[in-house]
Amino acid sequence: VIQKIIMNIQEQKRQNFNMYLLSIIPLLSQDMYGVCTSKKFVSFTHTPFLIQGIIKVITNNFFAIAQNQYGNYLIQYILELWWNKIELCYIKKIIEKYFFQLSTNQYASHISESYIKMLSDNERQIFLSVILQKGLYFTLLKDKYGVYVMNNLSNSIMTKKGKL
Repeated sequence: VIQKIIMNIQEQKRQNFNMYLLSIIPLLSQDMYGVCTSKKFVSFTHTPFLIQGIIKVITNNFFAIAQNQYGNYLIQYILELWWNKIELCYIKKIIEKYFFQLSTNQYASHISESYIKMLSDNERQIFLSVILQKGLYFTLLKDKYGVYVMNNLSNSIMTKKGKL
């Protein structure tokens, strides 16, 4: 029912409903069915004010959502959908700052992988250089979740170089 409301009633006509959904995103995103509703809410949000509100709620609850078996999908979805939006810089900064911690978590490591996929070829090269300089690359290779993230990063760079 909630998804039908989101999809069929114009965003401007459901302002109170939007504010309520905004307030419960942390709870919705951590539920098997609620994450689908959260993703639908994100998909049908177009006003800058509401986009900023969603990003603020995600930023304030980032680790609880990122480390959840369902919540990580919402963050991945937001990365894919809003990658080029200026407002997303806050979430990107959190991912960059806590990349190691995210990459070593069973669920949040998927966010690290999504982040890597969204980077341009040049950004990926720079990101790999930073990880190597900080000594994180080989440490992550030893982690049971980090190894997948580093393989993803390395393979995406090697695949691009192999095509040249």
